Amino acid sequence: MELACQVVPDIPTFAVDDGFTYAIPEGMTVSVGSIVRVRVSGRRRRGFVTAIFPRPDGRRLLDVDGVSGSAPTFDEHLLESARRVAEHYVAPLSNVLGRTVPPNVPRRSRRSTAPVRSTEPGPVMVTGSWAPHHRAVMDALERSGPRPIVVPTDVEAQALADALATAEEPVGRVLTASSAQSNAATTAAWVSASQDTDTVMVGTRETMLWASAAKRGWIVVEDGRRVMKSPATPTLQVRDVLLERLRNEGGTLDVIGPVPTLEVMAVADVTTIPPGRSWSPVEIVDRT
Repeated sequence: MELACQVVPDIPTFAVDDGFTYAIPEGMTVSVGSIVRVRVSGRRRRGFVTAIFPRPDGRRLLDVDGVSGSAPTFDEHLLESARRVAEHYVAPLSNVLGRTVPPNVPRRSRRSTAPVRSTEPGPVMVTGSWAPHHRAVMDALERSGPRPIVVPTDVEAQALADALATAEEPVGRVLTASSAQSNAATTAAWVSASQDTDTVMVGTRETMLWASAAKRGWIVVEDGRRVMKSPATPTLQVRDVLLERLRNEGGTLDVIGPVPTLEVMAVADVTTIPPGRSWSPVEIVDRT
């Protein structure tokens, strides 16, 4: 059967949100989420495949010129999440789909295992914790298994990854992903997290739209920090994006921090307040 695909070109405009139809040449492997090269108005552009279907009869179609990488960057569920995020932030779909892609061309990993998707959205759990959240994160991983963790900064990501990697109880294969790393290291973390269900990826806000093979949800540390919102348009907020993904993709969202935000408290199913202080005593000196 001859096949065709719908491709959203990587052009920052609402005019291409619906995508264009291209023919898939015989012998070329294309799936939803594949990054392809197509011709738009005579120019070759990168594009994202959003649908595969039988080739329509009686239509002259341009062929897909090529496929970049062997690993798709999203599936149907993440695509639906991206559509809703784009609608919420009034942003072109191509801008949001571009956030699902690692810095380098993604390829399949030999460590990959079959994903198991949660069919229903799981609970949102809030834990008030400090110092610096490592124990609370480990408890969350023990409850629901390995899954991505989003933290405010690369320094905190590395510190948390070191703590998880040296924990007495193994939590999985721990990797970090942030703008402070090389593109090769960040792409390797993306490949492992998107294809290996045993990976715990600790990353900064850039990872909020990355695929996860585990399909168990996410852990967010201090969602209210200013850095947890993208400074460039669309100004995606980690908490809001992951709540949308939770509705579409299932799993559990654990939000950890000393002072939970009102937005999370409003939707939380479980709130846990550990014993003791959430922060050290503060001395106030009146110098008047």
